[in-house]
Amino acid sequence: MEQRGQEFSEFYTASKDDCLRIVLVNVGDRQLAEDLVAEAFTRAWTSWRKVRAHPVPRAWVVRTALNAHVSWWRRRRRELTVDDPTALTGLEGGRPASSADLGLDQALVAALRVLPLSPTCTWTSGPK
Repeated sequence: MEQRGQEFSEFYTASKDDCLRIVLVNVGDRQLAEDLVAEAFTRAWTSWRKVRAHPVPRAWVVRTALNAHVSWWRRRRRELTVDDPTALTGLEGGRPASSADLGLDQALVAALRVLPLSPTCTWTSGPK
């Protein structure tokens, strides 16, 4: 275990800056690139035997970081912003699209419409 940790530590120290530069060039956002590289190195640590045997371990880390970015992007593009009044505007005539047109569950939309609007949310542990 000690040798594995030392070996990975040396790999991390020697590779982190190069991996970060490559991922940064691809994603264009330093904070996101740092998060992606950190995630990739975490995955490399948990799979170190496989990564160590890879012909180019740095390439494995970069590819893992870029795959994590694709996964992040896919999750994010499915989000629908509802606090933006223009988010529910249809393309034709500038009138709001119906929730059915957007593929939203009608029972859920009805339940959400009866909730009071509030700029803040206070959580309670139960009745007082």
